[in-house]
Amino acid sequence: MRIYWLFLFLCWFNCSYAQTGSSDLRAKDIRKWNQRQSEFFILGTLSDYMGRWMEPFSVDRLEKFDRLEGPLAETIDVLLKKQYPGLVYRFEKYRDKEGKPLSFYFHSDTLSRRFNGYYNFKADGSSSGGQSRLNGRLKENIFKDDRDKLAFLAGVFVRFSQKNDTAYSMNIANSISKAQVCYTLLEELGCKPYYRIARDYIPVGHWLYFHPTPEVMAYLQAVIPIREELDQVKTAWIKGVKRNK
Repeated sequence: MRIYWLFLFLCWFNCSYAQTGSSDLRAKDIRKWNQRQSEFFILGTLSDYMGRWMEPFSVDRLEKFDRLEGPLAETIDVLLKKQYPGLVYRFEKYRDKEGKPLSFYFHSDTLSRRFNGYYNFKADGSSSGGQSRLNGRLKENIFKDDRDKLAFLAGVFVRFSQKNDTAYSMNIANSISKAQVCYTLLEELGCKPYYRIARDYIPVGHWLYFHPTPEVMAYLQAVIPIREELDQVKTAWIKGVKRNK
């Protein structure tokens, strides 16, 4: 009986350690970044689908990630705990009846105000519950030096990159400002970017193609393990969908 309970304990310990440790291992390189670099990395990951929305019913929402973006959400959780010790925020994980991920949310008044400070907001003419919805575009001149730019691009890359045989690429669907900001930064950093807007399908694709310099590549290398894990999650999900048809 003792051996049986010891076996159960070891199974529980190994599973718990693997789940907790994976986030730390996944973020081992970017954990070396300082708070400002981490902040611009997170800023790069934020959605720009028709801009950044500030909804009256969820003004404290920092970001939502979908079911296939769990590894990225877990990494951001690790960074927030490290860079903002003592800060209270909610990291919500929603799952279906089978325990499979559905979505991930970050909520914090302090963090939402901090990151919304990088945007210019204006009412878009729509409302929710009688209150105006605000739509935001990235402000100009938010980057103080190349480290800010590099960390931001790494954040954009880890969430929006696409596989391409001839160049590195990113597609920020229905982007209002982020794609243009990335194009400017990549140009300033010598990556010879090409910006293409694909209007032949919905959502409109905002494609960026570029050849990273060694300096840019060093930052991308830090997040490529996360990007590869996201690709693996997506591949597994697609296989599951096909299998259940």
